[in-house]
Amino acid sequence: MEPYLPNYLKGKNRRLVFDLLRERGQMSRAEITRDTGMSFPTAMKVVDAFLEKGLLVELDETGPAAGAGRKGRLLRFEPGAYRAVGVECEGRFARVGLADMAGGVQARETIELGDFARTRDLSPLAAAIRRMCAAANGAPVLGVCIGFPANLDPDAAAIVSYAAMDIQQPTSFAQVFPAFWREVELPVYLENDANLACEGEAFLRRGAGGAANMLYLSIGSGCGGAVRLDGKLRRGARCRAGEVGAMLLQPALGAPGRSAARNAGGRRVWPRWSAASAQRCGTAHSRAKPAHRPCGTICAAR
Repeated sequence: MEPYLPNYLKGKNRRLVFDLLRERGQMSRAEITRDTGMSFPTAMKVVDAFLEKGLLVELDETGPAAGAGRKGRLLRFEPGAYRAVGVECEGRFARVGLADMAGGVQARETIELGDFARTRDLSPLAAAIRRMCAAANGAPVLGVCIGFPANLDPDAAAIVSYAAMDIQQPTSFAQVFPAFWREVELPVYLENDANLACEGEAFLRRGAGGAANMLYLSIGSGCGGAVRLDGKLRRGARCRAGEVGAMLLQPALGAPGRSAARNAGGRRVWPRWSAASAQRCGTAHSRAKPAHRPCGTICAAR
């Protein structure tokens, strides 16, 4: 734990200064120290690191003095210093974009992926990522973020479960798509597509408030969701928080009943039931298998 804490604090401090400068555009050193609540030496370590990386440019202009001393020189945030590639997979298609550090989209395109769940071929996506890197015009591309329609563990870069590919146990993305993993010569960050869309919505709403707590629902080729509480994305113990697409509902509502709740292997698929759900529908639930017909309320808690 000892070596972890300093690195964690350094990352938090850099994120705090980065977010502040991205919002304000330009600030003096005194303003950064005051508005972050950091000590002056700590804030200056972050500023010096950003100046070295080209994220900040020191201007000749001066900002308002914090006290009786001389005015400090302003620092300007440079969003074009780096780029990143974002990918959203939706059914047989994917939207691919190139963004700067302020979230501005520099280039975008929609590509057809085909039946990648069967072929396990993401070569069209690898080619699109290379085109985005070329569109950066020499600016460093930090990495690729992929929103993928599966239950994912971002820390392990693994697919936890994905019915379309009959994946029921955590499997590394590199193992599922080895050719793609070799072709993309950039760091790859994976996230569930609905979770990523929720974070994007929160980013766009950051100035208006109301982004700290959010329930995001996505309806496209499938149905998914994401939960954001206290400013943090909640993935759940098994990376399935918000995943409403596989819930069993009352057959009268148009969802499959118990007889249709089978996966490709012929095994029954049951939702996870909670005590709170039992109270809502007034029927006893079993965590492993419900002993009654599914009730009319959405009472499955993943």
